[in-house]
Amino acid sequence: MTAVEPSPVPCRNMEAFFQRLGLKNTIVSGTAETMDQLTKKFDFVIFWSSLHHCDNPITALKNTYNLLRPGGKVLLFEPVLRFYRTKKCFYRMMIENPTKVGHYGGNEHIYRYQEYPEFLRVARFHHVSTIPSTRYSMTPKRAVWDGNVRWLIKKLYYRFTRHLTTKNPSFSRFLINFSLLLPLIVGEKTS
Repeated sequence: MTAVEPSPVPCRNMEAFFQRLGLKNTIVSGTAETMDQLTKKFDFVIFWSSLHHCDNPITALKNTYNLLRPGGKVLLFEPVLRFYRTKKCFYRMMIENPTKVGHYGGNEHIYRYQEYPEFLRVARFHHVSTIPSTRYSMTPKRAVWDGNVRWLIKKLYYRFTRHLTTKNPSFSRFLINFSLLLPLIVGEKTS
């Protein structure tokens, strides 16, 4: 396993964690935009809520493409901007209330669902597909900023969404297209 991480503290934490598990790993201090320094080829590359931190996601995905073996896949599990919000609103909220938006000091960018498959296509990936997230199988923990009404609405939304998405795949696609359901997006490198 190889992990690319720009911050030294998570690198040390990952290294200690994998050593305790007895797993062989390589921790590379860097970013996805500088992954071209790696020489090893991979079957899978996973961006777990990290591609949106890249200043240039297309460069990161082009580097990923070059690191994959033929038939290799990239998996993106990324936050998406809801259809009823603008990027301008998101960045303003990030300045006014960074904790609520999830900004903890790193590069924060936000994209709509449709932008991620397009990034993959520009980076030469084929067979781009989307799988609904299992995130809605459990109701999230109550956040500090959740008032009673907001919390109740959130709980009902998660239960309703879980019910509809498990019974109706076309409804899942509808929610994904409007950036209301987080997707897992997969791209494949053809031979």
